[in-house]
Amino acid sequence: VSQSRYGIGAIEAVTKDSDFNVPDVVYIEGYVNEHKGRIQIELQKITKSNFDFETILLAKAKPVRTKTSISSNRFEKMNEQMVNIATKIRSSILKGQPIMIRHHNDSDGVISGLSLEQSCLGFMQNQGIDPKFQLFRSPSKAPYYASGDVLRDLVLSKRFVEEGTNIKPLIIVADNGSTPEDSFGLGILSCLGYETIVIDHHNPVEIDENGNTSVDKYLVAHLNPYKLGLDSKTSAGMLCYEIGRMVSETFENPLFPAVVEQIGVTAFFGSHALNQCFYTFEGGIVYIQILDFTSNAGQHGHNIFQIAHLLICCNCVRKSSKSKLFLLIFF
Repeated sequence: VSQSRYGIGAIEAVTKDSDFNVPDVVYIEGYVNEHKGRIQIELQKITKSNFDFETILLAKAKPVRTKTSISSNRFEKMNEQMVNIATKIRSSILKGQPIMIRHHNDSDGVISGLSLEQSCLGFMQNQGIDPKFQLFRSPSKAPYYASGDVLRDLVLSKRFVEEGTNIKPLIIVADNGSTPEDSFGLGILSCLGYETIVIDHHNPVEIDENGNTSVDKYLVAHLNPYKLGLDSKTSAGMLCYEIGRMVSETFENPLFPAVVEQIGVTAFFGSHALNQCFYTFEGGIVYIQILDFTSNAGQHGHNIFQIAHLLICCNCVRKSSKSKLFLLIFF
């Protein structure tokens, strides 16, 4: 990573014998030119420097956007943790630490993984960082971080270290990771010196009065609504989307946080059909009717919150500055 009077950027380097080691900071002088479509520096001088590079990286790692895409009391309670996780991800990218995303293989998990992957990719490209050997995403069939997934991640991590960088990846587990079943896999990573972040919305089961869970001791960060006295109605896809917007200020895809729990949208304006709800938009009022009376009320609340998120993000209720969102619910 290079620092100049204009900020921070990244360039590829050729490995040669030298008296410097990772993570030494060096001062270089040379001629900048282009070779095969890439910028290169022909070194004339290189010496060790006492320049405080960590301070610059920390300042650059702080997210430009710290507000969520919609106004929500739930998001306000979790905002500080979201910003901290986004800062950690940006810092890892700037330091050349690979990012490995492991998510559950359902609609919520896939949206979680895609939100993190696309935002990391956008931030890397903005900084001139080649994502090769720096970013990887993979789904998990099991509803927890299974030992088989841990083994596959360790094998892939070895490839990252050998072919790309000698820094162990930052592993992000999304829509999984909060329950006691995850302790074994996360414990292995912790023992081997890996940094792991969990972003989940499932009930951790074991949680004390201070909001600590059975997996917290293995993690550098753990975002779960239950840790703040909330519940699972705010899905992992919603959380990862908001964090993704903080990781990269150019990342924006309002449909992402609504495409969870097998939601099927038949039309964008007018009537929309979901697996358990039906709603129409008319005169600034959203009429919602629950079609499946056999499902529990908690799932109804989950779907309704997702509908509101989709409508607000897609400007369906902002046809004029005076428009307001009202929800009329019929059971």
